[in-house]
Amino acid sequence: MGQGGHPDIQQQQLHHQQQQFHDAQQQQLHHQQQMQQAHAQLQQQHLAAQQQQPPHIAQQPPQHIAQQPPQH
Repeated sequence: MGQGGHPDIQQQQLHHQQQQFHDAQQQQLHHQQQMQQAHAQLQQQHLAAQQQQPPHIAQQPPQHIAQQPPQH
């Protein structure tokens, strides 16, 4: 009995591991896509904001931000 049952159990385990790995990859990929989408939306908002500003503000960066480094 001992020899007969082994291959089946091993194969089932292997299949289960592959399934888990596949799920994890899919979740990661989905997460990356969401991040990219959010990033694209941010960029669009940023561009829209720039277009709404008067030309002279758009050309030169705000002085106080340029002089001091970010606090965080």
